[in-house]
Amino acid sequence: MHILRTFDQKVLSAKMTSYTMQHTEGKEVIMKTLNNFLFQDRDLAHDIYLRSLHRITQVYLFLMLLVFPFYSTNCYFHILRDRRNFFLCVTGVYLSGLLLTLLCRIPREERGVIRQRCRLMKTDWLLLIFLCSATVGMILSGNVKAVFLGTDGRYQGLLMWVLYGITYFCVSRFWHMNLVPAHLFLLGGVISSIWGITDFFGMDIFGWLSRVKPEQQTMFSSSYGNINTYTAAILLVAGVSAGMTVFAGTMPRKGADGAGSCHNTCSRILYPAVFFVSVLALIYGRSDNAALGLMMLFLVLPYWSWRTSGGLQAYCMLLECVVVALSCSGLSLSACPDLPVDVTSSILLNLSQFHSYYSLPILLFLTFLMYWSSRHEDGSWKYGSLCVRIFYCLIVCLTLTGAGLIAMAFAGRDFSSVPMIGRYFVMTDAWGAHRGYIWRAALEEYRHLNWLQKCFGTGLETFGNLMRSTRYEDMIRSTGVFFDSPHNEFLQYLITAGFIGFCTLFVWILSCCVQVLRSGKIGIPSACADGILAYFAASFVNISVPITQAIVIVLMGMMMASYVDTEEKAS
Repeated sequence: MHILRTFDQKVLSAKMTSYTMQHTEGKEVIMKTLNNFLFQDRDLAHDIYLRSLHRITQVYLFLMLLVFPFYSTNCYFHILRDRRNFFLCVTGVYLSGLLLTLLCRIPREERGVIRQRCRLMKTDWLLLIFLCSATVGMILSGNVKAVFLGTDGRYQGLLMWVLYGITYFCVSRFWHMNLVPAHLFLLGGVISSIWGITDFFGMDIFGWLSRVKPEQQTMFSSSYGNINTYTAAILLVAGVSAGMTVFAGTMPRKGADGAGSCHNTCSRILYPAVFFVSVLALIYGRSDNAALGLMMLFLVLPYWSWRTSGGLQAYCMLLECVVVALSCSGLSLSACPDLPVDVTSSILLNLSQFHSYYSLPILLFLTFLMYWSSRHEDGSWKYGSLCVRIFYCLIVCLTLTGAGLIAMAFAGRDFSSVPMIGRYFVMTDAWGAHRGYIWRAALEEYRHLNWLQKCFGTGLETFGNLMRSTRYEDMIRSTGVFFDSPHNEFLQYLITAGFIGFCTLFVWILSCCVQVLRSGKIGIPSACADGILAYFAASFVNISVPITQAIVIVLMGMMMASYVDTEEKAS
């Protein structure tokens, strides 16, 4: 009986142990399944939340990159006010949508993710300092309302710049890299370019020019109004299309996946075609800022395109597009001699008159270079870095030479006899459509400001008021017209935002572009950087207006979105 009792106890103990193990294992399976479900559900909520923010931003980019460039209520009349109002309304709706999404749909457990994405980058502090400097300048101006709204100028007041900053921050944080906005922007750019080309030949297909005085029709083009604004906007298109051309050239033939995925069979044709059309539009735009922008573009592209054989081929293809565009424009001008156009008024139009002398040899050389680089099938090119260094050494030498020539021109040396470019080195008050006078006057007025105004400025969009109170009669007597802008964005912000605002604004733009190009983020980030830098060069002779500035800010946000995605993945 003792033996039987002992056996029963062992059996019972074994059964209890087995039951306990099974129960424990079952409990662990249940807990594991529950945890997986909860985590999966949390990840799903996170994905849905970010997807909602992305889609709202995607719609905003569609409106700003494709609809905004063509919005107008009365053709060219009140076009600045119309574009300002469009930006204010669309941006207000966009920010309201983001705010409602953040308040209603954000899961409590995902707030850390949002805080991570909304962290300020080092470059963001420069923009904040600019806004603070502009705010101090507004207070010092004595006319807070006008400076805040920008009604004394071209609506580039503090209100617009605060919205620019918020737009940049939201686009860079809540948009995920994809090709759709870039393609929409290029589509709108092609339409604007063709529109401008037809306006050059007097077709006026939309009837906008017919409502302008005949003597002023040559000053307007396409959907952007003034030809300087038009060419500045097309420079953005040319820069983005050039960057995407190089990107397509560096990718494998079968395409690439990820944020910059594309089918190269199509992109290797479409991107250069867009660039070619935009260059034609720049030539027919009759503004010298186009030459400055294209020069900057081809100075920047070698930094990241020459390091691979595919990038070198793409660079040569872009140069061929420029040469062919100049040749085509020269032939068209020869075929249409009755056009009311002064060929000597534009550097690019001047160059197009000599197409027969240089086109064929340059095209042959570029074709040979493309064939030679195509022999590197693996895409590597061991001499790429060396060529980049040599290239930029030559650029530094040429820059120093140009600076010396400008100094000699200011010293009184006469370069007027030099063909094509000699008139640009004759530094008089009439230089550059009287930019010589207004730049000199702007620098003199800046020296007369007190130290607070020198640091923080006289207030955004107050340049016209300053000149009206100090130099109105002298300006009318010297130029025949009154300038409410220096036609130089650097001088404009130096006076209106002060030295602090001027430095922080342009250092912010340059540092973001340099950061992208140095990081090797090929695709949309580098393409946007190319377009922004081309515009940056053209701004040396341009006016800051909402028509182009809003697009630049949107492209800045798209360019920096890659850093936010990278930091989130790393965290």
